[in-house]
Amino acid sequence: MKFRELLVGKTDQAQQALDEFFASIDKEKILWYPSAGRDYRDLMEITPERLALHGIPEPPNIICHTDYNLDRTGLDQDLPMPRIIHEHARTTIKLMEKLPLAFAPDTNIRYQVRHSHVSFYDYHQPDEPTIYFLKLNIVSDTLGEFDMHMFYFMFENHNFLKDVILKKRLPITHFVKVRQGCGFGGCRKCISVFYSLLANIGVKYLLVDAEVHYCHETHAQLMHRFHIKHKNYKLMTIGTRLNWSGYYVKAYKVERTKGYLDNETFNMNLAQIAEGWSQDMWQPQEFLFMDPPTPRHLR
Repeated sequence: MKFRELLVGKTDQAQQALDEFFASIDKEKILWYPSAGRDYRDLMEITPERLALHGIPEPPNIICHTDYNLDRTGLDQDLPMPRIIHEHARTTIKLMEKLPLAFAPDTNIRYQVRHSHVSFYDYHQPDEPTIYFLKLNIVSDTLGEFDMHMFYFMFENHNFLKDVILKKRLPITHFVKVRQGCGFGGCRKCISVFYSLLANIGVKYLLVDAEVHYCHETHAQLMHRFHIKHKNYKLMTIGTRLNWSGYYVKAYKVERTKGYLDNETFNMNLAQIAEGWSQDMWQPQEFLFMDPPTPRHLR
């Protein structure tokens, strides 16, 4: 399913803005940043100057952030706009527009926040799917001034993965994961299960920290619910290492290879991502993978 088919504006102004935005892009290249909170640094890291440092030749053209906690996003307040939502010594970000969206009729997206996935279950989460189309103005000492559009889904990460990305077969080309908040930030289930699905989902590039808390139960649930045969891939470290929100972040290129993932290959991929992370947090383990389909000539 195409991203543009998922959403409609809740007002005439929002629908007009959506139509104009989608008319400006051709092939969809979607970036997903789970547990983004108020971090908009990815918008600067995908500018041409920064992408060149990362060794990433193609930028995304659809930016999606997710976070279940409205307070963490700073978008819960209906204050006059434009207003500053981030101010640093070298960077200022203003919110110029916040337009309400909804899922298109008959998309059948289930919205759910599970106690087992979040630490602050009762701490200001929406009662229904809440989606905003944002226009931001960014002023940077190094990158200059520019405007960006993005989509913010008030969704728990695994809910978005299962009921939007996997259920609707929505391809993601760029994946950002930085300081997800698995310690004291409100996240109780790391989204690192996503790493087993990179080739299936079509991911080409990663900008991620080294934190990995892999959940075998979630892995098995996704595999059986969506009948996943995990496609094989390899990672190539590219670009320069970043210091981002106090974590080291690296860029990777994802290359689809023949066949299907096995334990040895997947452990090598996770070890590459988790390099430098505490070995108490992640060790090579046995993962459950569905047997590849029988070759046609042997059926």
